[in-house]
Amino acid sequence: PEVLFLDEPSAGLDPEAQKMVRDLILQLSGEERITIFLNSHDLDEVQRICSKIAILQRGEIKAYDAIDNLRGKFTKPVVEITLPDNREVEKALKLLSSLDYISDCNRYNDGITVTLAEGEMSSTLVSFLVKNGIEVEEIRRVSKSLEDVYLEIVRQQERNA
Repeated sequence: PEVLFLDEPSAGLDPEAQKMVRDLILQLSGEERITIFLNSHDLDEVQRICSKIAILQRGEIKAYDAIDNLRGKFTKPVVEITLPDNREVEKALKLLSSLDYISDCNRYNDGITVTLAEGEMSSTLVSFLVKNGIEVEEIRRVSKSLEDVYLEIVRQQERNA
């Protein structure tokens, strides 16, 4: 067939069978060039298989695009900052929470998770912390999951309703 519709194709299967189904879907869409419509609540599975997704709410398409494009549109950038001195975390939190381009910051293990406003660069954070006497051991960007994207789209729709 040119088009294949699948409804929760791996629901109730053990992990090995799930992988077999996933591999078959990827083969059919890649090598066989079959268009596949996959209906699933398993967002991890969707993220592994699909090149584009549509998010439906109450029977209406609320978003349709490539997953990375949806991440960019509906989630803010998040970075994790690890500090070599655990005692500096509280001081860093206080400094960072004063910045207007930070949406949120929280303690995690030996560091801080920071949600940036749109367009802000994580290098700005490092410079700011170093200028204020806080040594940064590591900074890394956190990739938002498809579940995060879905929840943000649903929240936005509810706010606009």
